[in-house]
Amino acid sequence: MDGQGKRARTGELSPLVTRILMVATIAALAGTLYLLVSAPRGGAPYASPVSVSITRDATNWTVTLTGVPGGHLPAEMYLLIRNGSGAIVLARTPFSILTLADWPRNGIAYLDGNPSVQEVRAGDHLRIDVQRFPAASVIEISDRSALLLIQALVQ
Repeated sequence: MDGQGKRARTGELSPLVTRILMVATIAALAGTLYLLVSAPRGGAPYASPVSVSITRDATNWTVTLTGVPGGHLPAEMYLLIRNGSGAIVLARTPFSILTLADWPRNGIAYLDGNPSVQEVRAGDHLRIDVQRFPAASVIEISDRSALLLIQALVQ
């Protein structure tokens, strides 16, 4: 009576794996439906709420904000950086933490081009170390609720 209670079933999935696959399939379908329903329709292509110009010198990238929605303080705007492979190399960090004093730790500084105004405005800059964040790194600027810009660091 060799293995009477145990039968080797080839080609069958365990109930747990079956349930996981069912949930994953439903989640994928729901995500696809969401993207289809929320995607912009026709007309002009999607315009980013934030616009920037990027320059590079021997040691730094300078990301100059040229268009920014009003009403955001530096503590409410965030920067995330991915490397060329898509891995996060700087976690989502508020502009207010990206100071010259923290340059040695972050390699990034937010420079207020409009010191008389507390809000993030056009003319403000992000200075980013070229050695830590080489060409093809991708910056993502967001606020508390939305992704406002995705831009590769290239000249």
